Amino acid sequence: MVSSAVVQLVTGVGLIWTRLALELPVSHAKMGVKLALDVLVALVALIGMRTRAAWAFYAVATVTAAAVVVAVAWK
Repeated sequence: MVSSAVVQLVTGVGLIWTRLALELPVSHAKMGVKLALDVLVALVALIGMRTRAAWAFYAVATVTAAAVVVAVAWK
């Protein structure tokens, strides 16, 4: 779970950086919310891995679903 969360975080930052480098429009508020959700996913996954807590799996799934909703619904 942790490696997937880190990949999600790195690719998100890379895509934002690419859009900024190409001077394409970026919604900074939306990207800030998505970045915060991605960091939260990574932290919960790390805590869940270290403590072997069952709730962490469901928390990661819920926050990831929230990130998808933000990506799709926020225009």
